Amino acid sequence: MTPDAGPNNALDSAQAALAQEMAHLGYWERDLETNRHTWSDEIYRILGLPPRSGALTFEQLLERVHPDDRQRVSRAMAGALEAGAPYDLEYRIVRPSGEVRFVHSQGDVNREGSGRARRMLGVVQDITDRKRGEESLALFRSLIDYASDAIEVVDPATGRILDVNERACRTHGYTREEYLALTIADIDPLVARRSWEQARDGLLQAGSRVIESQHRRKDGSVFPVEINLTYIRLQRDYIVAVVRDITARKKLEADLLRAQRLEGLGTLASGIAHDLNNVLAPILMSSQLLQKSGTNHESLKLAQTIERAARRGADVVKQVLAFARGADGEQSVLHPADVIRELIRFLQETFPKSLVITATLQPGLRRVTANPTQLHQVLLNLCLNARDAMPTGGTLEVRAENVEVDPFESRGTPPATPEPYVLIEVHDTGVGISKEVLDRIFDPFFTTKPFGHGTGLGLSMALGIVKSLGGFILVESKPGQGSTFSVYLPASSRQGTTLVAAPPSVAARGRGETILVVDDEQAILDLASCALQRQGYRVLTSTRGNQALALFNQNPAGIKLVITDITMPGMDGWALLRTLRKLAPGLKVAAWSGAQSDPPEGAHPGGNDQAPVDVFIAKPFTVDSLLKTVSELLGGREPAPADSCSA
Repeated sequence: MTPDAGPNNALDSAQAALAQEMAHLGYWERDLETNRHTWSDEIYRILGLPPRSGALTFEQLLERVHPDDRQRVSRAMAGALEAGAPYDLEYRIVRPSGEVRFVHSQGDVNREGSGRARRMLGVVQDITDRKRGEESLALFRSLIDYASDAIEVVDPATGRILDVNERACRTHGYTREEYLALTIADIDPLVARRSWEQARDGLLQAGSRVIESQHRRKDGSVFPVEINLTYIRLQRDYIVAVVRDITARKKLEADLLRAQRLEGLGTLASGIAHDLNNVLAPILMSSQLLQKSGTNHESLKLAQTIERAARRGADVVKQVLAFARGADGEQSVLHPADVIRELIRFLQETFPKSLVITATLQPGLRRVTANPTQLHQVLLNLCLNARDAMPTGGTLEVRAENVEVDPFESRGTPPATPEPYVLIEVHDTGVGISKEVLDRIFDPFFTTKPFGHGTGLGLSMALGIVKSLGGFILVESKPGQGSTFSVYLPASSRQGTTLVAAPPSVAARGRGETILVVDDEQAILDLASCALQRQGYRVLTSTRGNQALALFNQNPAGIKLVITDITMPGMDGWALLRTLRKLAPGLKVAAWSGAQSDPPEGAHPGGNDQAPVDVFIAKPFTVDSLLKTVSELLGGREPAPADSCSA
């Protein structure tokens, strides 16, 4: 204030001071001629000093400015004095207690008519609370932007998107500016099929809701989402949508559902296999008994045809069972070249003559650890597909070589380690595979063949077996350019064996031992009884477990071997065998079943109360395998004249 201020000026100054105090606005003035300073009480409070605790100079005020901001503040004030430019800036001050506060300062120079600077004045306001609020808001915004879920703020009245976080922009492919020009209907394709107002009103009543829907990206692709919706009422209403991409979860759910279906398939397949194998067993045994009966050439050919058909049916059933249970089988170190040569001989004998079948095998091919039957099955399935891809003829080539596989060269197909591998390729010059089909060829039950010409399990089984061996399969194919299936198998450093066809073994004839055969299928009983009687055994038969137990009790010492089916009405095979074990611990017992090809857990050879079977026989079985098994169990040596079947 100037000394000559009148009453009105004094009133105005008092009112201004009161207004500044209420607004927590500090006021200062500096007379540039006398260097006299005037400070309001609020300036002292902002600086953390008692009101009017002593005269302050401008230099002392600058000393209270934070060292990092001091030069900037001095430069602004000097600029105001020299150029007459007002300043407006934010900086920090340090109170005597060491507390740091944020202030907003504005200043200007008052000049006379001649242009000479007379006074410098300014205002200072403590903005610490505002700055901390802004910092908290910025931190909160950062947390929101980097949240794992997309967040959208929506206008309930119009469905227009008011704000989004950074995750929403990245997920949907929009910039923030592009996103804020959209409505919910632009993002959610399902909104067009339902009333936005109805959905909004329902959310208003519930307060919050979790729904599943779909969202559309900028490129037009659609993906499944889970949306957590909350209705918020402030000065205006908002809907906050927390959007989670559930593509991975949906895939996991689909995989789980598929696994459950396959588990159900395994149970169903076991029951079907039991019935089919019970049908195939008498067909297979009948065809073999006919061949041993010295029939004419034409009848012999028919019997052989029946046997091949029965074996093929048994292989299909075994394949379904193996798929339902997963790949298994005893593995050994073997030379894949031996398996390939055997396969090529089979293909050349059975495939159409319009196909040229060749094999190219690198000398010194490494050994692999595998089950020879399973490896043969893998390559045979690939060759069968190649044959079907060349209905009018072509070239089928099987190639094998040693390779070194780098994990990056495996194209991300696990498991691949930088170790020596054996690469087996099955190449054909057929019709090729389209991209759409190529993505699904390993799916169970997927087939492009006409109904009744394929199960869709061949490639799925092949992939399962190869993976169980630690290998992987790659496919290259284009329509009209043929296909190449590349099977990579880890090489084994252990010594292997060469597959050599063993001479057929002849079962020793029986010596009149009594064998009790139990099965609820009369045809299997009749044929097994006929085969055993021809081999020199005395046979008792029964179709029920309790009936068989009664037969055994009539002559417990005379019966040397009991063979029973596992699945029978009433007393099943396991209950019968456990009872027999208790009655005659040294009795030889065997079990057969059409529901599986390996002994079930707890029933492995080495009979006792927990594992009551000496031998397990998988249906359908051949006559020779049955006779050989019985011979080994009973140790038959001396021939006995028994050439015909009797009841």
